[in-house]
Amino acid sequence: MNKEFINKMKNILGEEFESFIHSYEEKPLKGLRINPLKVNTEEFLKISPFALEQIPWCSTGFYYDEKDAPGKHPFHEAGLYYIQEPSAMAVAEFIKPKDSERILDLCAAPGGKTTQIAGKMNKRGILVSNEINYSRAKILAQNVERMGIENCAITSERPDKLEKNFMGYFDKILVDAPCSGEGMFRKDSETIEEWSLDNVCMCADRQLKILSSADKMLKPQGTIVYSTCTFSPEENEGVIEKFITEYNYEILSIENIYFDKGKPEWINSDNIELRNTVRLWPHKVQGEGHYIAVLKKKSDFHDSKKPDLKKVKYEKPPKEFMEFCMDNLNISENNVIQFEDRIYKPIDEDFFKMKGIQFIKRGFLLGTVKKNRFEPSHGWSHALKKEDVKRCLDFPLDSQEIRKYLKGESFYVDAEDGWALITVNGFSLGWAKVVDGILKNHYPKGLRT
Repeated sequence: MNKEFINKMKNILGEEFESFIHSYEEKPLKGLRINPLKVNTEEFLKISPFALEQIPWCSTGFYYDEKDAPGKHPFHEAGLYYIQEPSAMAVAEFIKPKDSERILDLCAAPGGKTTQIAGKMNKRGILVSNEINYSRAKILAQNVERMGIENCAITSERPDKLEKNFMGYFDKILVDAPCSGEGMFRKDSETIEEWSLDNVCMCADRQLKILSSADKMLKPQGTIVYSTCTFSPEENEGVIEKFITEYNYEILSIENIYFDKGKPEWINSDNIELRNTVRLWPHKVQGEGHYIAVLKKKSDFHDSKKPDLKKVKYEKPPKEFMEFCMDNLNISENNVIQFEDRIYKPIDEDFFKMKGIQFIKRGFLLGTVKKNRFEPSHGWSHALKKEDVKRCLDFPLDSQEIRKYLKGESFYVDAEDGWALITVNGFSLGWAKVVDGILKNHYPKGLRT
């Protein structure tokens, strides 16, 4: 491990350093978080094939034994849970969404905190998740789809570019800032090799710029939840002090017996408000390192600005879509628009009109019109329940049919022709089309095992 890092941690930790450094000899613990959009915690614990232990700071989070390999289980593909580092589950707990709020996850991939926030929103309000790296944003979109989230738009932009279209738009913003990654050394050895004091300073400068963009997108009296996975005072207390000095914010107190209070003395500050922030230490909790601050915007000035919007012509849903709904669904889809060749449930119609923003998801995609036929999206299947459809083919966990379906294979079924929702123990996995007793598999090629 880097000598400069060792010396730095000795200086700030003092007597605790030996316990801290000894924690790196222990294996990192694994966690999964139950998806309340698909199943409640009590129900999942009854059907769970895994040995689980409660994570104390997240009611839907549980430690699991690595030997259980939940990432390879059909319940994972059904979106019943998200595999997430245990300490990382603490951050989104402080977003606390209310009905119809607009929330931004500014640095969102691969989607752990986005999916956790969405579970708390219960399909109400608007969630925008941004990831500057396009390939990582695509992974974020896949996780949002798998979890059955309908109210999440996904962008892939720099924060300073987003602010021009979302001035004063959001009630709450999560900034899980890119950082030097000191808290992940035990979990990810590559972060050790990349660490340097210069990189710490570079990260702190970048974090302050990201927070500046977040401020412009936040409504008066709104909340920013700031987090890093590093111990560095320069990136934590140092960034927060500089930010609240320049902008009009107060630091809300975080009370949790598992977390350590912030240390203003580590940046030679006498601002005791910094003690309202918290750290998670690997030698004190069963998880990796994290830092969290909850910031309340005190300004009453609403600097909102309508974005420059292009004219967009919407069309009524075509007959192909209406026929699909009549033939295959027990529910009606009313608030639906056609944009190009795709059918959406809009989250905010302005998302289809915004100029200069790269959207991965503008709305909730229901499907695509192709050569006088409608093909439903994989994401829509994950938002449906078996009672929502006229044809559901449900297979047990250990069945040959489930194994074949997840591999993308076709097989014989005793079912009437038409689109069918494929479910495992009642939980949706995706679409298939039955033709003359043969199940034509529509499980996406990129997800097949």
